[in-house]
This record gives sequence, C-alpha cells and structure tokens, in this order.
Amino acid sequence: MKRATERKDKDEVTLLCSGQEAWMKLASYEDAHEAVLKEYDRVSEQISQAKAQGRMRGVTANQLIAQKMSLQNVLSYFKRFGVDDYA
Repeated sequence: MKRATERKDKDEVTLLCSGQEAWMKLASYEDAHEAVLKEYDRVSEQISQAKAQGRMRGVTANQLIAQKMSLQNVLSYFKRFGVDDYA
C-alpha cells in the first residue's frame, strides 16, 4: 500500500503526496467504511427478520452470523484507530 501520510507521533502527521491525492485517498477510505457500515446494517436486518420468522437454524443463518462477525471485526479495526465509534 502506498501511504499518503506518515505519522511521526500521536499528534504529528506528514503528507507524502499532493493534497489532491490525499483527499482522493481519504474519500476512498470513507467510501469503503460507509460500504462496510451499510453491509453490517443489511446483514443485521436479515438476521432480525430470520429470527422473527424462526429461521435461525441451518446453513444460511450460520453464514449470516459469520458475515456479521466479519463485518464487526472490520468495524472494530476502524474504531481501534479512531476512525469510527460504531462497533
């Protein structure tokens, strides 16, 4: 991965590319983060619907639970690095 920044310490960051490149990279990260949040909400809703219909046994339910856990892991990484407080 080609970084757009270099962190010197907790409060000091140096830009390693043009400002426009940095903004584009930030926008891409925000797009990815937003997509993960939307997918997490979608999967959570599917699980809620399956529970309400008593369909939480079987392969599909297990796949949904595994998918939700994977998305939770991604969101916890975002939170760990101060990007989001969702997870």
